[in-house]
Amino acid sequence: MSRLLFLGPVLVVFAWFASGQWDVAEPETRAWLQFTGVVCLASLTPLPGTPWSFSGLRARVRWWGWVVVAGLLVAS
Repeated sequence: MSRLLFLGPVLVVFAWFASGQWDVAEPETRAWLQFTGVVCLASLTPLPGTPWSFSGLRARVRWWGWVVVAGLLVAS
């Protein structure tokens, strides 16, 4: 079940891109995906002096993935 929760957003976003939705997306949707992508990448970088934690990294990726999926649902 945890793998589905982890891979679910990746599969949704991949299917969204594979079906050609990026080409027909409105500028707001594209901006949402770009913004959440940048913020997600920024949140994956640990603060100086803090150790890397795989479980923390996995939790942040999962959280941001579901944020992207929710944004796509709202924008669609």
